Amino acid sequence: MTIPCEADASFEGAVGAFRSSDYGERLFCTECGSTLAWRMLDGSMTAVSMQAFDDISGFAFTGEIFIDEKPAIYSFAEKTHKMTGAEVFAQFGAPSVNG
Repeated sequence: MTIPCEADASFEGAVGAFRSSDYGERLFCTECGSTLAWRMLDGSMTAVSMQAFDDISGFAFTGEIFIDEKPAIYSFAEKTHKMTGAEVFAQFGAPSVNG
């Protein structure tokens, strides 16, 4: 689960980046390996992992992406805005995996 943040969000400390696709990269702690964030390579969007925050009480679960690829056992009680992978790629202007 992630929280959308300012596109130019920065991190302090031992942070590494792994280019996970032609358009995005994953940020992680180089000391413990914890996932910190995912961001577009062009800097247009950053989504920070919820576990990176000390207090998550101010956040609300409002959306799900790539619902067409979710495991059958994932079923959340909250009413959310759901987007398929194609809808996500269209919103952010990223090339789809299939073309």
